[in-house]
Amino acid sequence: MCLAVTLGGCIGTIAGGSDQTTAERAKAARTTKNAEAELARVTAELGKLPARRPIGTVRADIETARAGRLYKSSGGFEPEQITSKATREACESFRKLEGELETAKTAERLAMFSAI
Repeated sequence: MCLAVTLGGCIGTIAGGSDQTTAERAKAARTTKNAEAELARVTAELGKLPARRPIGTVRADIETARAGRLYKSSGGFEPEQITSKATREACESFRKLEGELETAKTAERLAMFSAI
């Protein structure tokens, strides 16, 4: 009788261990599938970004623009201070540089994420 109970308990333990292993494998498969989907999404977003220059280069161009006469005379391109065509064009170029900087930062974050 004891032998039958012991064997029954062993078989139950083995079956329970098998169920746990199967559950762990299913969880790992879902995690892998989710990670692959996230990587595909990040890679697609990275591919949609326009061509860009390195962050340091863009920051240097922004600092050069900030040191310029038009930037200073317009109070940092404050809308009410933009009175001439030259200032308006310089402001437009400056804003494009700011956008380019943000694009480069986003690309760097996405690239770091996709490298993980």
